[in-house]
Formats: sequence, structure tokens, C-alpha cells
Amino acid sequence: MPRSGSDDGPFIGSAAFNGKGQCQVRFDDKNRLLEIDLDGKKRAEMAFTLTSVKLADMRDNSGWLSWGG
Repeated sequence: MPRSGSDDGPFIGSAAFNGKGQCQVRFDDKNRLLEIDLDGKKRAEMAFTLTSVKLADMRDNSGWLSWGG
């Protein structure tokens, strides 16, 4: 399983979507925006504003996005 922040895993930190046809999730720490590219075409199909979350609070846990504790 790719580590958090890698360009090939489901959660890629704040990196740009890679467009390799895989679902990816990224977080814009400045705007607190969680973006999800469902079809891997380098465009977010879903986005959520998470007002009390920082990128440093997130981690990748066996392919599921989860919160650090």
C-alpha cells in the first residue's frame, strides 16, 4: 500500500492529482478543502470543506482516509 503523500496512493496529501485513472484524495490545507478525483482524470468530482482539520492531522491507514490520533 502506498504511503500517505505518495503520488500513487488514494490519499496524496496536498499533491496534484496524477491523472493515472485511479481514485485519489487530496487536501488543500490553506482552504481546508478535501477534494476527491473519483475517475482519475485529474479533476475533483467531490469536495468538502473541513474547517477544523489540518493536513498534518491526516494519515493513510491501509487505503482508508482516517484521522491521526
